[in-house]
Amino acid sequence: MKLTPLVEIAGLCDGAHIAVRKDLPEGLEVSGICHDSRLVREGDLFACISGAVHDGHVYASDAMKQGAGALLVERHLDLDLPQLIVPNVREAVGYAASAVYGYPSTKLKVVGITGTAGKTTVAHALAETLEALGSSAGVLGTLEGNHTTPEAPDFQKALSDMHDRDNEWACVEVSSHGLDYGRVEGTEFAAAVFTNLSAEHLDFHLDMESYFLAKRRLFEKTNGVAVVAVVDQWGERLANELQEERRQELVVVKPSMVESPALDLAGSSFEWRGHKVNTPLLGLFNMFNLVVVAETLKGLGVGDEIVAHGLREVRPVKGRMEPLVVQGSDISVVIDYS
Repeated sequence: MKLTPLVEIAGLCDGAHIAVRKDLPEGLEVSGICHDSRLVREGDLFACISGAVHDGHVYASDAMKQGAGALLVERHLDLDLPQLIVPNVREAVGYAASAVYGYPSTKLKVVGITGTAGKTTVAHALAETLEALGSSAGVLGTLEGNHTTPEAPDFQKALSDMHDRDNEWACVEVSSHGLDYGRVEGTEFAAAVFTNLSAEHLDFHLDMESYFLAKRRLFEKTNGVAVVAVVDQWGERLANELQEERRQELVVVKPSMVESPALDLAGSSFEWRGHKVNTPLLGLFNMFNLVVVAETLKGLGVGDEIVAHGLREVRPVKGRMEPLVVQGSDISVVIDYS
């Protein structure tokens, strides 16, 4: 079992400009990290995350009874356990979890995809294209769990598990909630992808400006490739802002890059940079999703012809404009519950 020095975690928080108050016993190490007191194991660092309903600090004593070795808190608790005190546990827990799991995002090429629509298709199409090109890729997103982006300890564990399964790439859906809640803090992204933005989740973000700013946070977490689909005013704004900042290699994707589109219920075809792509994916928007994938890989250094070959191997995502063959019938059925 790998042990992580608590001073290492404190140092990461310091490096991320997160103020840390600490009085730690010399040589103290933790064996894991957890945010659910019911799942704490001996020697874990228990992160007291405050949610919309529950305050994790309330469960710190339960975590101690379960064998927690230290606490990550926002205020000192009257418990006989070493405590790392930070202004906001959500800001710090991702860095702590990254350390505990051996910095998995430095061992993978992580591509984060954000936007109102298209995240799932782009993530799965990217992974399938990479697999067709001989790389191994995992996907983390809405088809695997209740949250698009899991809490930071679960997210870092998922990345670690992907690496342990010999994946080279992680294709990750990143929600605006996940970005606002700090669930991807401590993650190094090789590329960040923006698909689009439309009125959704405004019960949480209140207005489109707040929603946009939440999505934009993903691009503060990579100095690599920034891929922006310009299909609305928000994509255009993001592309312009990133161009001015010049921190990343900017790749702008426009609908006009889907050339000679043709489609029927058997599938679609189009040209991308002079290469013909036939695909079972249905719809002009899915052709554009594939072009977003293609431009992402091109931005990451993969050759055009190789990318086009990989795109031809992409299968429909289950339940996303998925054609269903009805044996012995002329009826055409398409399943779509996105």
